[in-house]
Amino acid sequence: MLLNFLIMNRKGMNKKLGLLLIVCGMPLFVLAQKTDFGIWYQASVEHEIINKLDIELSGSVRTFKNAGKIDNKFLEAGLQYKFSKNFTSSFSYRIISKYEDDKEYHLRHKWFADLRGILPVNNFEFSARLRFQGTTRTYVEDTDGSGSRYFGRLRIRATYDSPSFFINPYLYAESFTPVFSEYDKIIGEYWLGSGFELKITGKQAFEIEYIFQRDMLPKVRDLHVLSLNYNIRF
Repeated sequence: MLLNFLIMNRKGMNKKLGLLLIVCGMPLFVLAQKTDFGIWYQASVEHEIINKLDIELSGSVRTFKNAGKIDNKFLEAGLQYKFSKNFTSSFSYRIISKYEDDKEYHLRHKWFADLRGILPVNNFEFSARLRFQGTTRTYVEDTDGSGSRYFGRLRIRATYDSPSFFINPYLYAESFTPVFSEYDKIIGEYWLGSGFELKITGKQAFEIEYIFQRDMLPKVRDLHVLSLNYNIRF
């Protein structure tokens, strides 16, 4: 009977096995590329100033060159306004110390303007964030042109959020579109991420995340990132 069952279901099993091999092989294919690896360390604090208005402060250290050298460090401050439970807007400013091509660290100034919507479905939370960002560099090479760069970013994220479960896993994809630029590419960079949020207490959480980044401007560069985040809200 077992032999007959295996023969009758051979085609279906082959399809499932093939799909499983493809899914399992995708990370190996990405990792097989000649890419860099970095670790990001970040901590953030969020507090409600008045009804519907929050302030957030964060700091981060990001490494590259197989996590052996600091790529950049930054401090960021921002405000978030809640129009409703499922729709928010925010604005933030970031000051960055960035390792540049002259092998020295120089300041960069970056700002973000965001709109974010959330759609809860049972224990899942689907969200979309539209972000416009500008960066001003203090170090500019002759071949770089202007010291300012602008991008439009779109992030789609799915999170499993159960009140009875202390771990919230999530997946997301984010695209970067250059604006006011000589580049004619619609997508200049994209990120694919997955991770989970570990609830320590009602006000504290720890996140572990893997991010694959592909930057296509001006040349293709890949970066694999392990991101470690500690968040407090009070």
